[in-house]
Amino acid sequence: MNSSFVRLALSALVLFSPVTVSRAGPSIPEPGTALAVAGPDGRGGYDVGVGIALPEGWHTYWRSPGDSGVPPVFDWSASENVAAFEVAWPAPGRYFDGFGTSVVYDGDVTLPVRVVPADPAAPVRLAVRLNYGYCKDICVPATAEFSADLDPAAPRDEAAAATIAAARASVPVPEAEAAPDAPRLVALEVAGEGRDARATVTLAAADAERVDLFVEGPDGWYLSPPERVSAGDGRAVFAVALDGRPKKAALSGAVLRFTIADGARSVEALRSLP
Repeated sequence: MNSSFVRLALSALVLFSPVTVSRAGPSIPEPGTALAVAGPDGRGGYDVGVGIALPEGWHTYWRSPGDSGVPPVFDWSASENVAAFEVAWPAPGRYFDGFGTSVVYDGDVTLPVRVVPADPAAPVRLAVRLNYGYCKDICVPATAEFSADLDPAAPRDEAAAATIAAARASVPVPEAEAAPDAPRLVALEVAGEGRDARATVTLAAADAERVDLFVEGPDGWYLSPPERVSAGDGRAVFAVALDGRPKKAALSGAVLRFTIADGARSVEALRSLP
C-alpha cells in the first residue's frame, strides 16, 4: 500500500479517470483513481501504477479476496502494441466482518504494472478498464478507465517512478530473493482426509505477532484465509482448511502459493502438499 499515491498523483504527471459506481449517491462516497506513468523501464517495457484512493473506512480486494469480495479485474484488450500487462500485488491485510474474513487493501493502494510492448521500438497506446469492488457496510461495484501514450524515447517521470517504486517495495519477493531477516516458511504438514483435511504452516519471523499468511491453490481452488494458531519465540503457526478444492482434486502434490505478509519484507513461497 502507498498512502501518498493520490496526493503525489495530484502534483505529478498523472491521468485521472472518473469511477462509475452503481447506486452512487450522497451516502456512498466514490474512490479516486489515477494512473501514474513513469515511462520506459530500461528493459524494453514501461512502468505504470494504478492507484485507488478509498474513502475512509472502506476497503477493496486483493487478487484472491478470501471468504467474500471481488478481485480487481483488468481489461487491456483495447490497447495497441501491448503484449503483456503484468500487475504486481502489494502484500494485503485481512478484514473480519463478523461472518468471514476477506483479504483486502484499505486507505490508498497502488498496483504497480509493467507494460510489455509487442514491438519495443514502437510507441504504445495503453487503454485499460478496471472493474473492482469496494465495501464498508455495503459493497459497491466500480469501474475506472485509463489511457496513456507510451513512447520508448520519452524521459522518465521521477515523481511517478518514486510512487511506483514505493508500491513495489511492499510486493512480496520470491523466497530465493528475500533478505536474510525476512520471514520464511519452515514447515508444512497436512492432517485429515477428504473435506476435513487441514494444513499446518509454520513461519519463522522476527515479529511473529505481526506477520500474516495468505494461501492460494491451483485453478479452481478457493481457500479461506488461514487461521492463526499460535505466535511467539520467533514462530507463527497457521491452520489452513483445504475443503475449498474441486471434488476430484488430489491433495498430495498440489502446489500452493504462500504469501507471507510483513510489510517491506513480504515473501512469496511455493510448496507442494505432502
